[in-house]
Amino acid sequence: MDISEYQDRFELSVDLPGVSPEAVEIELANGVLTLSGERRSEKAVDNKEHSATRIERATGRFYVSVRPSHVDTTTSSEFASA
Repeated sequence: MDISEYQDRFELSVDLPGVSPEAVEIELANGVLTLSGERRSEKAVDNKEHSATRIERATGRFYVSVRPSHVDTTTSSEFASA
């Protein structure tokens, strides 16, 4: 997670591989910005030609909260795929 703070705003950049925009929630309450969501496990491939031998990606709910130095009630978000 990267946080860039400007005089009139701050920007939060987060890499969320495998997470759809619908699975991400952004909440601003009492001066605390919380980003949360869920990364679901992909179904393991298991057939006669190929099977998954090792899975290392974390799955489940996640959240991160930050208290920026200045907050107003104007928020916006953008989800970009790389």
